[in-house]
Amino acid sequence: MSWASFISGSIGAWAVKAVTSIGVGTVTYVGFSAAKNAISSTITASLGNLGGGAYQILALAGFIDSIGIWLGAMTAAVTLLSFKKLALLNG
Repeated sequence: MSWASFISGSIGAWAVKAVTSIGVGTVTYVGFSAAKNAISSTITASLGNLGGGAYQILALAGFIDSIGIWLGAMTAAVTLLSFKKLALLNG
């Protein structure tokens, strides 16, 4: 068996795995991005309803920054979990 026949025989399976991985990754990213944006806008709207003094106290305490850190951590966790799922699909 030559290299050419090996590659031509395997190219279809490789293409299917690549397209599947890209599709699953895209759906995961778009879905999580929409959920993250909805959560962020809800929190921002809720904080906008606070009075000036209460908002300033929360900002000094670091609550506003902690929301961004928490959303970033959730993004990292979902990314790592999706990589595990993609490894199972490709393996």
